[in-house]
Amino acid sequence: RSFGLNDSKLNFVLFVKLVVEHSLGEESRFHPWIISLPKDFDTGVCMDELEVSCLPPFALALANFETQQLDIFRQALQMIIDAGRDAEGNGETPLLSEDVDDELSLWAFNVITTRCWRYQQDDNDEDMIRPIAVPFGDMFNHREPPNVMVKDADSFDAVEFILSEDVDVPAGDGNDSAALYLSYGLTNPHRFLTVFGFVDETMPEVFSQLLFSKPNDELVNLGCNDRSKMVYRTADGGISTTVWDCILHTLLAQIPAEQGEFYTAHVVGDMKKKMEFHQKYALEECLTLRNHVEGTAKEFKELVDKIDAMAKNGAYDYHPRLRMIRRHNAFLYKTFDMVLQRINARAKAETQRRKG
Repeated sequence: RSFGLNDSKLNFVLFVKLVVEHSLGEESRFHPWIISLPKDFDTGVCMDELEVSCLPPFALALANFETQQLDIFRQALQMIIDAGRDAEGNGETPLLSEDVDDELSLWAFNVITTRCWRYQQDDNDEDMIRPIAVPFGDMFNHREPPNVMVKDADSFDAVEFILSEDVDVPAGDGNDSAALYLSYGLTNPHRFLTVFGFVDETMPEVFSQLLFSKPNDELVNLGCNDRSKMVYRTADGGISTTVWDCILHTLLAQIPAEQGEFYTAHVVGDMKKKMEFHQKYALEECLTLRNHVEGTAKEFKELVDKIDAMAKNGAYDYHPRLRMIRRHNAFLYKTFDMVLQRINARAKAETQRRKG
């Protein structure tokens, strides 16, 4: 039975496994790993009401989803415990028969969501995408690009960590080491904040947060659903070609012949023809995109100002994740503000060009 777990069924299996192993104490073969794990987390499910109120919409949606998942996990776990009591009454050995308090279930949920990763096995069978927990292998921090990759080992119950680039190890006293990193994912700072509980202000690109309602096949082929391409550069507010392509394709819906011509140019790789269209409709592209970027930047700025106002009254002393949330919002406000400045500069230049 799915118990409403849907795509999280395999995560739930790991969740139950961890609770069971924790209940065994020192008898668990995973005990050394379990006691090495952090006790506290800064994820969305750990945030208090005030902290949650300072999350931007995308992060809030993720935090609410994680909280719903935790509730479902707890309900499904209680069903297993109740079944275990029935089994114990029949002389069978139950998987679990003692109640699990909210503190333990919250901890186990956080361990599974922050220290496991989903990856696809070498046979490219999408049904084999699965979350895995590798004790002590979960201690890699995040960086993009990473210098460590994960792949299947010959044994079904093992994985291999592969060094993907040369690492400089400083000379010293024999205890030298170098940092090794995995990638926790691309372009989505909201996921880092609410799922993992950290802010990465070094990420080179962030998702544009542009969503298209019921996109047709052409828009999908242009990349509208690919969050690794629908991005803005954090260093200077640069806007990806995919973003401009999708904006223009949407605009050209009013001129079907030109929309078809533009899409054909994309399919055959005629960059010159595509550029002609972008130049022709540069102002219209800017005005369309500016509305979204301006509104999104305003949201981030208002949340930063809201936190700053609360901080003057000592909010940081009682809400430990508020500083992290502010950094997240400020980082994204800075990025979207640079994007807005780029759009305004392009719109101004195009307006002047049309005036002659």
